[in-house]
Amino acid sequence: MKPLPIRNSSKIGENVASIGYPFEQLSYSVGNIKEINILRENIFGYVQTGMIQHDACSYHGSSGGPLLDLQDQVLGVNSYPGLQGYDVPGLTLAIPSNIIQKTVPKLISQHSYEHPWLGVDVTDLTPSNSSVVNHYGAVVQYVDPDGPARKQVWRVLSRICQVLVTHL
Repeated sequence: MKPLPIRNSSKIGENVASIGYPFEQLSYSVGNIKEINILRENIFGYVQTGMIQHDACSYHGSSGGPLLDLQDQVLGVNSYPGLQGYDVPGLTLAIPSNIIQKTVPKLISQHSYEHPWLGVDVTDLTPSNSSVVNHYGAVVQYVDPDGPARKQVWRVLSRICQVLVTHL
């Protein structure tokens, strides 16, 4: 048996096929990519980024099966449908192949994978949520007291204050 080739990109509207083994029955269905770069909080509280949303029919038991393009290249691995607000019939999320390629070798060699994280919640800064007109960027809403960002927050804040004082 020969492994399927891997492709590290996908496009909205692209035709895809999903293979799974729900209820101990092989399933194969086709659909389209609906969205890319979806964020999803998994059952362990980690936010998974870059997810592929597709409408190829998937069932509980299909997770772990490949999401393929129509040239039989692996675009990703189907994830458990219906978690954390994505319990939408007909829509499934897949972990992109580029994330799988980073994660699996570490799982094999180290038997675990430590997800990188900052420990902050960030939202967009837009004219609609800011009193400053025509400014765009990001606003840190929360810093996890046990997260890596917490250790650096005072250093960053003091630097921001230095810049503000310099420009006043």
